[in-house]
Amino acid sequence: IGSLVFCWLAIPMIQADLDQFRCIRNSSKPCRDNKKAMPAEIPAELLENPAGHGCTMIIRPIAGQLYAPADHEVFQLVLQKFAEHAQHAYIVLCHPEVNHASFWEVYSLMLCQLAADNEAFHKEILANAM
Repeated sequence: IGSLVFCWLAIPMIQADLDQFRCIRNSSKPCRDNKKAMPAEIPAELLENPAGHGCTMIIRPIAGQLYAPADHEVFQLVLQKFAEHAQHAYIVLCHPEVNHASFWEVYSLMLCQLAADNEAFHKEILANAM
């Protein structure tokens, strides 16, 4: 159960951190480097408005849902039944904020809450996970 709770809590937290880093990294202007002759990356402004800079957009968008549908089982962090049970326990705990500082405390509270809820449910989850 501990590894399922860890996945249910940690993966969304890490993904949110990565999304925030990507947003900051992609929107911040790099420091000036006099040794650099040409930019190594395409500026975001050029991608957003190529016609304004006398360019033609030749990059074609790909339908991500076609190749990686969000509801595919590979994107499920944990079993659906456990996710529902974990969501209920999370609601009982009043939606505590999960971040690097509070992660282990929330993790411990979730384990205690899940243990208090239903021992038979744990046996069923473990049987399905293996």
